[in-house]
Amino acid sequence: QLSAWSDGWVEAGKIPGMLTMMMRKGKLVYLHSSGHANVDTGEPMNERTLLRFYSMTKPIVSVCAMVAYERGLFQLDEPISIHLPGFAKPRVVLPGGGTEPAAREI
Repeated sequence: QLSAWSDGWVEAGKIPGMLTMMMRKGKLVYLHSSGHANVDTGEPMNERTLLRFYSMTKPIVSVCAMVAYERGLFQLDEPISIHLPGFAKPRVVLPGGGTEPAAREI
């Protein structure tokens, strides 16, 4: 059913190619490719195709953060420096270009 769904997107011309993978408990349980990795050359999409996600990092990181929050790994009101020490003692830029310590941590 999932293979037919992904094939349908390609056949309808909505996307040139699609790679669908599912993992369960750290193991690959499903892999299906449809269409082309390169339409110009006709190269088929496969599990070795390099995919560019571009500006997908924010939604991916947001989902990962919410999963970690749901698991109780951090609280939304605690300073981020507890987990990312590089964010400790933040400074803010003043209108004249100088800096001063921020009123609070992020």
